[in-house]
Amino acid sequence: MQTLETALVIAVVLALLAFMLQLAPSLYRTAWLAARLEVLATLASLDNAGLYQANQIRLETDGATALKVSPQRVLELSALLRDTVTLFRSWLGGS
Repeated sequence: MQTLETALVIAVVLALLAFMLQLAPSLYRTAWLAARLEVLATLASLDNAGLYQANQIRLETDGATALKVSPQRVLELSALLRDTVTLFRSWLGGS
């Protein structure tokens, strides 16, 4: 035989369970979209083709802008500029 407290607790737990099951599909969808956008952003960041690059990442109606800057390319460009200036100075007879 159930007591009054047990009957109330069972009813509240069942109501909360039904409410949480109702929210589960939308929460799953939101988590899936966030994970997919993260994967697309990671794939876009692995592309090291230029000094900087801005990409639009879109997944259905959601989207984000991914800005990628390559510090290695900046260092290479500055070294190239420094070496070119040094070469021209040596050709022109300067020090």
